Amino acid sequence: MNEMIMAMLQSILILAAALLTVYAVKWLTAKTNQAKAATDNEAAKRYIGEASQAVTDAVFATSQTYVDTLKKTDSFSKENQKEALRLAVETAKAQMTTGAEDFIRTAYGDVNKYLEAKIEAEIKELKL
Repeated sequence: MNEMIMAMLQSILILAAALLTVYAVKWLTAKTNQAKAATDNEAAKRYIGEASQAVTDAVFATSQTYVDTLKKTDSFSKENQKEALRLAVETAKAQMTTGAEDFIRTAYGDVNKYLEAKIEAEIKELKL
């Protein structure tokens, strides 16, 4: 009878250990997923902030070095406006890390189109 009780206790302990292992794995997986999500969010914030700063800097630089000069001589045309946008996109891309470009490409698609839209929005805001 003692042997039977010991065998039952041993079976119960083995089952309890298996259940604890399953719960521990589930808990660790959940915590890992939480940490990954937090890391991804921080990276997204960092890359979007980097892109925003690059756009702001590019708009100011292009305005100072290209647009203002043309406006002083009243020769700022539609073609010059397109060229200013191209220069601003080029300047913004030059300031961004590969990680930020990759993030934008993955999240939004075409990096140039994203930057063009952000630059146009920045210019509009500056005019207001």
